[in-house]
Amino acid sequence: MIRNSSLGNGIRLSTPITRLDGLLVTSVTANNNGSSSKPNRGILLQGNQRNVTIDNSSFSNNLLVDIDFNSGIRSGTLIRNSTVIGNIDPGIALIGVVKSFASPMGGRITRAANNTVTDNSRFGIEMKNPSGNGLGSGTGSVVVRGSRVNRITPATELRDYAGISGFRRSVAVSSHGAHEPAGVWLENNFIAKYLRNPVAAGPVQAWIVNAQSMPIANVTLGQLSTDTLLVAS
Repeated sequence: MIRNSSLGNGIRLSTPITRLDGLLVTSVTANNNGSSSKPNRGILLQGNQRNVTIDNSSFSNNLLVDIDFNSGIRSGTLIRNSTVIGNIDPGIALIGVVKSFASPMGGRITRAANNTVTDNSRFGIEMKNPSGNGLGSGTGSVVVRGSRVNRITPATELRDYAGISGFRRSVAVSSHGAHEPAGVWLENNFIAKYLRNPVAAGPVQAWIVNAQSMPIANVTLGQLSTDTLLVAS
């Protein structure tokens, strides 16, 4: 259990120019990390990574992102069976998920599966600059499946909210993945109660898709404000 760190992240791993390969994080609890003067994450991973798994873990009330893959490119990431609650930034954030790395990285399936994501700032799960192949399984696929993403507390910001988002982040292509995000498979997720701030002018989306070729299947939507699906490319 890692909690109540006012000076740093619960867990932080920064890799060199090469890569981090084969990391397993399991049965970890990381709560209440960061302070108003130094907000931080539950777990922060930076740099190029392959075959990183976060499994059966709990992250809550951290003062930035709960699970944050923050820089570099990655393949073979698996985040599953974990609970992410009440963080001040997105619950789960991945940047630079790619369908294949130049040898010797290799292409792998990347999945966020069977997670419970509740009351996390504006976005529940966000995929920034992804480059998947648009398929639901196999090498090169990038999949968000079987997760429950919802809000209980009212919205406090005036900007857009989204349960699951996929979009381009304005960063260097060489260090953070695709120039045009594409190819994330979204399936069997439940999204509910994303209600905008009553004084906000903009909508709330269950899904924000700002990318090419993002198949969407078997979506269950609960109570939402205005638009439930925004596609902007």
